[in-house]
Amino acid sequence: MTDRTSSAAVPKVSIVDLYKSFGPLEVLKGISVNVNTTEVVSLLGPSGSGKSTLLRCVNQLETATRGQIYIDGRLQGQVERHGKLHRLKAAEIAKQRLGGGMVFQQFNLFPNLTALENVVMPQRIVLRRSKSGARDRARTALERVGVDARADHYPAQLSGGQQQRVAIARALAMDPSLMLFDEPTSALDPELVGEVLSVIGELASTGMTMLVVTHEIAFARDISDRVIFIDDGIVVEQGAPAQVIDNPQHDRTRAFLKRHSGEPSPICTTSPTS
Repeated sequence: MTDRTSSAAVPKVSIVDLYKSFGPLEVLKGISVNVNTTEVVSLLGPSGSGKSTLLRCVNQLETATRGQIYIDGRLQGQVERHGKLHRLKAAEIAKQRLGGGMVFQQFNLFPNLTALENVVMPQRIVLRRSKSGARDRARTALERVGVDARADHYPAQLSGGQQQRVAIARALAMDPSLMLFDEPTSALDPELVGEVLSVIGELASTGMTMLVVTHEIAFARDISDRVIFIDDGIVVEQGAPAQVIDNPQHDRTRAFLKRHSGEPSPICTTSPTS
């Protein structure tokens, strides 16, 4: 079967026995994870554990070596023909990718475009929105993340936190039903981390389904419905934040949390300033 839509409780994301190798290096080693609609799931683990690779496989930026990924019950990146799975063409994969917005460690803004233009352009090219419709949606998204006053500024005129908020606005303007965050604060100066975490926390409070790779332990505890600890390409343990972060059951999880026991930047309690 190439879809699982017959179930009354289909997960938003279903990752089934996923493997990923880069040459002889096996990065993911049979990961199976579900993310339910409106659920916020944070992925924790040491560098090189496979967290970002898993996220990139979900968004089809990497092709899994083995296993399947379903979004809303529909198989991603592959199609079944005559009992065998075949890789979809790039255009078909790009169409599937529209349902998920991804925010990267680096901001990936076009330096020659203003903040507003950076948010408008993908809508015009991918969604074929009218110029006025795309601009209206862009301004709404920029306002939502608190940088509407910087709409006419170029990336070089923005702080790192403002640039990352523009990147989040760009993803939101595409109207995704799923948001993927790959360590969105790792490239920021410490004093700018809180403003970005505040925006992500606000999105979580609205019921947006989110899969978040982060090294901010306190943040993961605050926003997550579930935390998954990954090490050496496998899921070591998962559960509610109170279980995994405050009462871990596995030695590897305890060792990781001990190394990261310093309090990370807190979530801002006020709206991010422009």
